[in-house]
Amino acid sequence: MMAPILAAVIGTAAMPAASADYWLYAEWCDAKGEERMFVEATGAGFNEHTICQWTAGPPAGDTVKTTVSCANVYLNGDETVRMDERMVGLEARKGDPDKITVTVEGEPPSVFLRCEE
Repeated sequence: MMAPILAAVIGTAAMPAASADYWLYAEWCDAKGEERMFVEATGAGFNEHTICQWTAGPPAGDTVKTTVSCANVYLNGDETVRMDERMVGLEARKGDPDKITVTVEGEPPSVFLRCEE
């Protein structure tokens, strides 16, 4: 679902190869059930319009501490409009217990867990 949007917005920047089944690549939900985050090799995204790019390439390994550059992205005719750009920190450790701590600049951290299927 997010992949076509991410590819269209981010473009075809060269990135290191990453396994499509990497443990972090999944759909994540906040504890309140109000936010969804999608994490893929091409980047991350929140809900329907917030798209994020890896600042240092896609993560690898069992411990992740990285940032993504996020913006609300909308199509306006033939033009893509980016608004409210922010840096977002992501911290996670595989199996601990499958959670990601998300820190949006200027806000307290939030915990996201794997969404139930």
